[in-house]
Amino acid sequence: MKKLAFLFILTILSTGTFSQKNIIVDTDCGRDDFNALAFLLAQKEYKIILIIASDGNIAPSSGIKKIQQLLSSFHKNIPVTEGAKTLTEPPTWRNYAEKLKWGKQKVLNKLIDISYISNILDTLKTPLEFICLGSLHSAYTLLSKNPDYLKKVSRIIWYNPINNPQTGFNYKCDTIAARWILENKNIRTDIIFNKNPGVLKFTDTDFNKTNKISIFSEILNRFWQQPAIVKEKHDSIILNDELVVLYLQNPDLFGMTIKFPQKNIRYNQQMNARAIMEAWEDNLCGKYVSSKYIALNYFPNERNIYRYDVRQIKDSAIIKYGEEEWRACVLTDEIHGHLGIFSIIGAKMGIKAREYLNAPIDKIKVISHAGVIPPYSCLNDGLQVSTGATLGQGLIDVPSNTNLKPEAIFSFQNQKILITLKSEFETEINNDISEGIVNFGLSDQGYWLFIRNLAIKYWDNWDRNIIFEIQVLK
Repeated sequence: MKKLAFLFILTILSTGTFSQKNIIVDTDCGRDDFNALAFLLAQKEYKIILIIASDGNIAPSSGIKKIQQLLSSFHKNIPVTEGAKTLTEPPTWRNYAEKLKWGKQKVLNKLIDISYISNILDTLKTPLEFICLGSLHSAYTLLSKNPDYLKKVSRIIWYNPINNPQTGFNYKCDTIAARWILENKNIRTDIIFNKNPGVLKFTDTDFNKTNKISIFSEILNRFWQQPAIVKEKHDSIILNDELVVLYLQNPDLFGMTIKFPQKNIRYNQQMNARAIMEAWEDNLCGKYVSSKYIALNYFPNERNIYRYDVRQIKDSAIIKYGEEEWRACVLTDEIHGHLGIFSIIGAKMGIKAREYLNAPIDKIKVISHAGVIPPYSCLNDGLQVSTGATLGQGLIDVPSNTNLKPEAIFSFQNQKILITLKSEFETEINNDISEGIVNFGLSDQGYWLFIRNLAIKYWDNWDRNIIFEIQVLK
């Protein structure tokens, strides 16, 4: 009963609305493109409004047929269009890629002319994301000829080497298009690349893990068991374009940064490789949960219900700090609305106060000096969750006439203490936050992903018995 009651409470706290993301997918129909596109088609959170077959691994005319095969297997009716030829010489592996079958031969999908993209965008009321698994030619053609559409495309996500974007097969498929996109300050481009090929790889036997009763697993297994692939007898296959979809699903697993002179370009400087592989395997096995909350996919305590970055610290944080702090931090994340730094500090502070005062939940009175202005005010949410001194209980006071600090006074029976975050830890937080503001700006999603990664680091590394000063008050 306790388990069900806790689940019910958390569901109320965490319930959000579901909305689909509009995307256009441009693919040159490589083997990794098949996985990426199949993953997108299997999920409800993405609305693919158009698929473009571009020149690259195979010719656009052949790509059209393969895309239609895959769509027919999924029983999807999505407009498909043929992109332009951009390569003067095909790649050496084109014959192999041409042999691979992407699904059933039956065609259900409407072929449209590339010019009809403008008709789609003219009627679109919300911005879309342009997923480029090959060259940037189609995005360039659309946006260079129609500058008004720049407001319709929120970003381009592109797979290509990132240390020097002006390299790589996808870049060379149309260098003019790539340069124009990357140099245009009005176009945000997120570049994804496998920086950890030693971990981010799989074998064809991994597809045996898939859920055998789903259409998705049938499609994957049929593709990977065809003779042309089996004949290779490969030991492992490195994840490439699949990472674009994994980034779209879980941007918190890719440490995006802005290092180029052009502030519109960002790329994954770091990758949480172990967590990415778990997300990949969950996709394969049909366990991936697309509707997610802040720290949880669902509840209660099984490891796979946590977001992929959070589950990496679950065991170590519980071992070091105990289950009570873990629960307080998790609930704080869900109530707070994002995984924040000072909210986590507040949860740790409240647990420490209860320990010091030997006080049960809902019995401590709290006077917070964090104020009502972020980021310090975020401390208050963690304090409420960890102590039970909520606004509803009337046990917390946040005076506005104090100097804002990450500290609070805790009272229980005849005891009163002041707990303050030590100055060296506060300085580290402020320096890290300043770096995020400089790189991204407060309104950019990249800033909040940056903060999330910092909060997880502090959550796992900062011991509540070390980071606070405690002063006994009369």
